Amino acid sequence: MKILMIAQRLPYPPDKGEKIRSFNELKHLAARHDLWCACLIDDRDDWQHVGALQKLCRGVAAFPLRPAIALARGAISLASGGTLTEGYFASRRLADHVTRWSQEIGFDAVLAFSSSIARYGLLASAARRVVDFCDVDSAKWRSYADKSLGPMRWIYAAEARRLARRERDLARAYDAAAVISEREAAVFRQSATGCRGQNYQCNVSVVGNGIDLEALHATGELPKEPVAGFVGTMNYPPNVDAVCWFVQEAWPLIRQARPDARFIIVGRSPSRRVLNLGKTSGVEITGSVPDVREYLKRMRLCVIPLRMVHGLQNKVLEAMACGKPVVTTPAVAETMGAEPGRHLLTAQSGRELASQVLDVFGNHSHAESLASAGREFVAAHYRWDDQMALLEGLLEKRGDRIPEVAEQKDETRP
Repeated sequence: MKILMIAQRLPYPPDKGEKIRSFNELKHLAARHDLWCACLIDDRDDWQHVGALQKLCRGVAAFPLRPAIALARGAISLASGGTLTEGYFASRRLADHVTRWSQEIGFDAVLAFSSSIARYGLLASAARRVVDFCDVDSAKWRSYADKSLGPMRWIYAAEARRLARRERDLARAYDAAAVISEREAAVFRQSATGCRGQNYQCNVSVVGNGIDLEALHATGELPKEPVAGFVGTMNYPPNVDAVCWFVQEAWPLIRQARPDARFIIVGRSPSRRVLNLGKTSGVEITGSVPDVREYLKRMRLCVIPLRMVHGLQNKVLEAMACGKPVVTTPAVAETMGAEPGRHLLTAQSGRELASQVLDVFGNHSHAESLASAGREFVAAHYRWDDQMALLEGLLEKRGDRIPEVAEQKDETRP
């Protein structure tokens, strides 16, 4: 097949959540079909990686997105009744190129990665269109609103409502939609409750994430030292909330019992709130590092206390694949289908978090059992080939339904 993939950001390098997923989709499809990729770049460091994708694809078209201008465009879109998200990712050059490629190449299928970029897939003529929502983005904005005050609460709530409508319209316009977990599918179906119409797709398919067991091999015997760690992009609100909650509520109890305990926060772009945690005794902030695995080797366990849970957490899968015991929240375990107490440990309060971490610090046999069971679990249930085969199946199906899309302003023409 001739497939067009459209992504909101360059699907390379696979060094954070969305890029890990989009790159593995691209790699799988490019190995089996003729693939063209069109995307935006909002990080100038990513331009050096365009050549890596050109080796995999028949064609790559990348267009610059300047964050300051994009944010202003998003604000204008929100103020005029649209969504901040689609205003932010609006690009006339991307829209024109997708249209031209469609006329010149004649695609069999289109894959749009995320709701923010999905409208561009409707510009391409193809027998089959699939949108990978990945996460239900409107639910993220709703959770941001719940944790905000003042004008930001209104802004986030408005974006959540409007984006939920767009997600429903896009699901109707596309032949198939995918999300990353059963939990996200339930969120989408709840949002679509009450929708009617012959062509409306209230059902979505689940295409999960995977892990590369060869790259993420076990890091050896668990260290005896009481070192906990968190790995992630550290200006991402759910990650910031998680580490701040842990340090404020659980860390004092842990240090009281184990004065030699250390907590390492590894990841790029730490926010001011995260940097301030470095003033706490026993807490280390690394910022961006060349190889995360070198820090994982030093950790006895990974603590991932996410309270704002969306999608499927790559950081949890990767920690378990590396043979690290994981302490997280019940919502994360539910999303993965993991069994608390067997594959990982869960906690809902600061005191419970402290208790679970201290148990792993002090009980070596239990720690090793968790590490082994966790790695076996992700190896059995989260392989990229299995998940990408599901996505490929959605793209290969044929349908004669003509996509419909709700009336809206043409925000691809800012």
